[in-house]
Amino acid sequence: EDQISLASSIRQFSSTLAHWLEENGPSSFGFGLNGGEEKAEMIDSSLWEAFVVDIIRRLSPTLGSAPQGLHGRASTAYLASLAAGGGLVTLNKVLQSCIPGFLGVLALLDENREDSTTSTESSNAKNRDEEKMAAAMRGIAALISSCRVTLGRLERKYRGVKINPHPMLLYSSKIIQKISLALNSIAKHADDSQLSLAAVAALESILTTADLQALNEEDVNSMIKSFSTLASFIIQTDDAVI
Repeated sequence: EDQISLASSIRQFSSTLAHWLEENGPSSFGFGLNGGEEKAEMIDSSLWEAFVVDIIRRLSPTLGSAPQGLHGRASTAYLASLAAGGGLVTLNKVLQSCIPGFLGVLALLDENREDSTTSTESSNAKNRDEEKMAAAMRGIAALISSCRVTLGRLERKYRGVKINPHPMLLYSSKIIQKISLALNSIAKHADDSQLSLAAVAALESILTTADLQALNEEDVNSMIKSFSTLASFIIQTDDAVI
């Protein structure tokens, strides 16, 4: 319990310092309506660069290789906290560095969908893959929630001004497609696996955070399919209980 409290305090301190460094850097004017990349380049020699970017570079590779491990989970928690507590530039830097790695892990969804073998060795490998993908999906959900926190703070600070483009614009479509694939396992296996549960959390996060008006027809259809899958599973479960 003491270790959990210490870890939480460290994350809080780090995110607060990241926010202060971003706000007080040599390019602290404005708040990165261009998505943060240009501002990040302008202050790459600042203390923000040294404190924020370096740690992101050290921690983010683990998220694309072993997000389910102790180091991966701790890195996810730290970076999500940094994204939520820092400013828009910090948020964008975390998203740019972390989400592609998580999506890379979720590419296993496509591989597993094509692999229909049922041997014991294959089954064990799929279980390991599911644990890994579930961790990646939870990481995505955590980063989306961090995005919501930061955007909410900025909207309050700037009296309702919306950030354009939305920080999630580059990632929403790919995430929605992966969520849809993950939830297909509910329909196929009629169970609430850890991956499916993580996908539900990610779906909730993206619904409350992403710019839904920017979604294309394929994304909308995938979300409708996800809702339909969830509704069917819930109805079947209720019938079984009754």
